[in-house]
Amino acid sequence: MAFRGFESRPLRQPRLFAMPMPSPRREWGIPRFHFIMRSDPSWQDLVRRAEAEIQAMIGALPEELREEIRELPVVLEPEPSEDMISDGIEPDTLGLFVGVRHPDAESGVHYLPAQILLFLDNIWSYAQGNPKTFRRELRTTYVHEIGHYLGLEEEDLFERGIE
Repeated sequence: MAFRGFESRPLRQPRLFAMPMPSPRREWGIPRFHFIMRSDPSWQDLVRRAEAEIQAMIGALPEELREEIRELPVVLEPEPSEDMISDGIEPDTLGLFVGVRHPDAESGVHYLPAQILLFLDNIWSYAQGNPKTFRRELRTTYVHEIGHYLGLEEEDLFERGIE
């Protein structure tokens, strides 16, 4: 669920109190994961679930698409930061693409690197704590944000059933 218009104006850099997590399957072009460090076991469980689901999903994508998203980082956060909310992002947003879209990467000034933010606490709440629903919503949200990275608008995603 992306907020339309962030591709055309600068967005404050998200707070990334994050550590890169190396991917064991870089040959698939799996993106780098970044996540908020918290000692909360439920957060660590959500991060593990999210990483495993995204890696499995990307492994099943056609090689051509995996190549397109090879360097696109995924940032796992609990929910949008106060800065994001003050910039107009809804507090219950599930995911967000920020930065320059792939087709536009060759031109213009870049305020932020392209990245996908997934708000795991929000996705878990939306799934009402159901692990199967969490995985489905995580996949849907991730694919939706990849669509924005590839230059698709909300209407295009809706037509393809990626709401």
